[in-house]
Formats: sequence, C-alpha cells, structure tokens
Amino acid sequence: GGHQQKKKSAPMATNLLLLLVASTLRLGEGGSVIHLRTGKINTDEIDPIQEMEVGLQDEHSRLYLVNFKETTEEGKSAVSGILHEHLEEYIPDNTFVVFADHSQIFKIKALPHVAWVGEFKREYKVSPMLKKDASKLNVILAHDTHRDSTAAHKVAKRMSDRCDVHAKSATANLMVVDVKVSQDTLKVASCCAEIEEVLWVEERVAMKFHMPHGVKR
Repeated sequence: GGHQQKKKSAPMATNLLLLLVASTLRLGEGGSVIHLRTGKINTDEIDPIQEMEVGLQDEHSRLYLVNFKETTEEGKSAVSGILHEHLEEYIPDNTFVVFADHSQIFKIKALPHVAWVGEFKREYKVSPMLKKDASKLNVILAHDTHRDSTAAHKVAKRMSDRCDVHAKSATANLMVVDVKVSQDTLKVASCCAEIEEVLWVEERVAMKFHMPHGVKR
C-alpha cells in the first residue's frame, strides 16, 4: 500500500512543479511584474497610458516605464532611435526608464518589441527608507535629461521655486536639497519627485571616513 502511495505522489509532485514553472514562465513572458526600488508593480493592474490622457499641446517631456516583451538589441535600438538617446536606466524584468515627450512615447508604445508603457509615477521615486526628520536630500535625475551643461542648474532653480527649498546641483545628475526645520521632509521629497526629470529621492547621509592609525588630519 505504501509503495503504491509513493507512486501516486510522484506524478502529483511533478505536476505541481510543472504548474509552478508554467506560472513563472507566463509571468515572465507577459512582463507583468516590474521590480522597482519602492516595491513591485503589476502592469496587469495598471491601465496603460492613453493618448487622450496627454494633452495635445503638452510638449513637456517626463519619465515613463517601458516594458519590453523581451530585451533585445533590436528593440533597444528602435527606442533609442525615437528618443535620439541611449537607453541607460534599466530596471530588472525587461524594463527601462525613458525621458520622452508625448509624441515619442506613443511611437514607442506602438513598437512590436514593447509590451507595456506607463508613467513613472511620483510614488515610485521616493525612498521608503527616507526619515521624517532628514535635513538633506539627494535628488537623482535621469541621465537623458542633460543635453547641455546648464540643464542641472535649471532643474535646481525650478525645484527651489516650486518646493520652497534650497536645491543646488552637485553633479550633472545629482541635486542636493536642504530641508528647512519648519518643513515636512516627506512632503518636500514628494514635491521634488513631481519634477519631471527626477528619478529618485533619498536622504543625504554624511560620509564618515576613518583615518588610518597614526595618520593625522
């Protein structure tokens, strides 16, 4: 009886394993789960962008997630050709962050290589580790936004005015933001994340360097 039970359980275990593998493959092929730094999103639960959502007069570029059916050089080249930029910001599961205007993004959406396109939303940009009492923020910008040397300074000025903070460009892709004592850090971070070029907001932590023994400053 026990021997017969083992024979029955083996096919059941095999079938269960095949079912799990099949589910994983379906998920991978559909590219439905995207792993962001703030957590997972399921593209099946998010409506793809519609042309009517973006005003015809809206020429402002912004960040979008572009999810490929499969990441290939042909697909990347097709998107790069539309953007006139190299694809740099990669997220696992065949996804890239692109900085595009509305006409570019709908051309990208129509490519046969692309499975899904969605807005890179404000809530995807703020570190969940950000402390409420943080006094300084690192605000990282998308690489594709810097086509001239003054771009970072323009973003810093816009951020300072819009969010009532002191923002300065540390590098071409990094803003340092001072938060006032009277301000809510999380609200400031959310405001900074609304700036179109912003990719990520986190606390700026001072680096501590330990001098080797016997070395004086």
